[in-house]
Amino acid sequence: MKAKLLKQKQAIIKQMEAEFEATSEENRYFSIENIQKCDDDLTQFIERLSNLDRNKLSQTDFEPIIYEICKNLATFNQNYEEIEYLHGFLYNGYTQELSNFIRKAIFSFGYQLPTPISIPTKVFSLKHSPKFQFEYFSVYIGNDSKESVSLIYNNNNQCFEYDENPYGDCHPLPIYNFQINSQHTEISFEVLSEGQYKVIKLISQHPKDAIWFKTLAYLHQNKIFTGEIPPYLSQITLITRLGKLYEFCSSNYTAEGEIISMYTEGTGTDIFAGNLDEKGNAKHFSSIEENTPQRLFLIHAVPTWKRFEVDNLYFKDDKLVVITQNNYHFYKEEWKLDIQLSKPQTFEFPVKTLPFMLTFLQEIFAEKPFVKEEEFTN
Repeated sequence: MKAKLLKQKQAIIKQMEAEFEATSEENRYFSIENIQKCDDDLTQFIERLSNLDRNKLSQTDFEPIIYEICKNLATFNQNYEEIEYLHGFLYNGYTQELSNFIRKAIFSFGYQLPTPISIPTKVFSLKHSPKFQFEYFSVYIGNDSKESVSLIYNNNNQCFEYDENPYGDCHPLPIYNFQINSQHTEISFEVLSEGQYKVIKLISQHPKDAIWFKTLAYLHQNKIFTGEIPPYLSQITLITRLGKLYEFCSSNYTAEGEIISMYTEGTGTDIFAGNLDEKGNAKHFSSIEENTPQRLFLIHAVPTWKRFEVDNLYFKDDKLVVITQNNYHFYKEEWKLDIQLSKPQTFEFPVKTLPFMLTFLQEIFAEKPFVKEEEFTN
């Protein structure tokens, strides 16, 4: 096994050397010394694994070995580098090759999967924009920064990757053994992250969670973003919290790819959950706040800014239909907010998106997707 791993290691080193030679000096981001250090680190990694006592093997024996190789390969051994500035081979250029190699090596020497880390599915937050590399389908799942995962869709590899640094520069890492159960209520996968080999488990807590899980699995297991992406597709933000709609925003574009102004017919949608204060101002909630928003609001600025309280909303084909209650909010002179009675209004907003995304949105909106005040107080 040791000889086989050394041979595979050498193939990675030769690949680095070939890239170095083929890249002009001004465009090189690593040196021959970096390659040699990587070679030495990987060799030492294999030696430490092979020296483990197979008869007295403990999972804790692997932990410092895994941590050290990941640390060395993440930063070119520059200890001052912070999480925002990881430029080593493990995060730049050879993420897939090195992650695969480390994973194969530890399992070859008897490593066993650790206890899964369970992530609460309190919040799902999606950014979907075929115009941007890391937002084809970028989804945050969890409760807070310590109990959450961020998955980004890699269009080149046609699969999801794990974003180790969701609050800064994206650090996408390969995920392994992605599985979903037949009821679409549980997803698990493995990832080498932060110097640890982890098993992540997402367990559905609300009926709508299964819609999210099913869509994630469909994207991960099928090639969806093939061919040229039309320039007019909508950019979409969708957040559900505790299984209820929390935010839906879309930006629409012309056939030429120019954004349609919020003050123009054919614009996108701005819907959010919140409450009204004593002055009639809508309070936005953080998606992880404990207080539950009791109302849903629509911002409609054609031709002038207005805010409506939403009574119902649903998809009709590729249009989002929004029915308001009998009041609307607007600003008078000197930006004084006023609320007046009006007949309920019906708005239709076009959503230009890919077939899988339209199906996903239609399913999310199929059931009553928000908590109304009278339901909350019962």
